[in-house]
Amino acid sequence: MLERLSVPVERRGREVLLRWTKPTARAFQLLDVFLHELGHHHDQMTTRSRREAARGEPYAEEYARRHGRAIWEAYLNAFGL
Repeated sequence: MLERLSVPVERRGREVLLRWTKPTARAFQLLDVFLHELGHHHDQMTTRSRREAARGEPYAEEYARRHGRAIWEAYLNAFGL
């Protein structure tokens, strides 16, 4: 996602510095963080008990990747970077 958003990454020894702009931070929040959390919700709502997200982090990560790819062009057309 960082490559796709062209976020500069600078390694400083054991630390990593990411150089966000407002548009890249906004895109990351929507296309990665929000979709990941939505994946947890989808997991919970499609589990028989509807009480817990049974498939966990791998499911949420895949959900974010799959849907992020699907809306990438539309996001860029609407908001740009």
